[in-house]
Amino acid sequence: MKTKNKKIVVGIVILVVLALIGLFYFILGSNSQNKLTLSESRWIDSNKYNVIDVALINDIPVLSYNGSGVYYDYLNYIENKYSLRFNVITYKLDSEVDYQYKMEIKNMPSSNDLVIYEDDLVLVTNEYIQYFDSKDISNIKIGILKDDKSTVSKYLNNDTIEYVEYESYSDLIDLVNKKDSTIEDNQIIESEVDGIIIPKTIFTKKLIEDDFKISFHFSNLNKYFVISLNGNS
Repeated sequence: MKTKNKKIVVGIVILVVLALIGLFYFILGSNSQNKLTLSESRWIDSNKYNVIDVALINDIPVLSYNGSGVYYDYLNYIENKYSLRFNVITYKLDSEVDYQYKMEIKNMPSSNDLVIYEDDLVLVTNEYIQYFDSKDISNIKIGILKDDKSTVSKYLNNDTIEYVEYESYSDLIDLVNKKDSTIEDNQIIESEVDGIIIPKTIFTKKLIEDDFKISFHFSNLNKYFVISLNGNS
């Protein structure tokens, strides 16, 4: 049964990868059909002989992972099309870096952000329960990013749900990584929480490796993976 479930998870992940690849080529196609603005042309002309530093998170599967992914493909395309040169600096999820151009995860992109991918938040529970409606989620203790708590609690609007706030996505993943050997497979450490809410793409690796399952997709609660231009266009 576990092998069958893992095949299903891998199949879902493959669909996600194909969707991302399709999105990537859609972005490229859209850009190729639209003419550059005057300011964009000037920026490219002024940077053709410069090496442009771009900071990328390097541990998010499919998007940017160990030197490959949609972000790298996009930068390679821009380099080849406009004769630009990028120097990629990598950093880990939840780390702070000070670069003019960098990969970020945002609740809402600004006019100075280039959106690469829009992701859903998902609920992953330690004992798999499939919820078909958000109203069914009740009497549960959920680990959640501090910055996401307000939005999610308003969306679920259920006083029986208890939220445990964490400072980073890495902290949420650590809840899953630190399993007590006395608990059955895939139980979150010591029942500190009953589940976690996290962007789906960030959790992809754990879905494949450890046969975790998504209990609910928050299709109306999104995270945006962007390249922040910090005031430049």
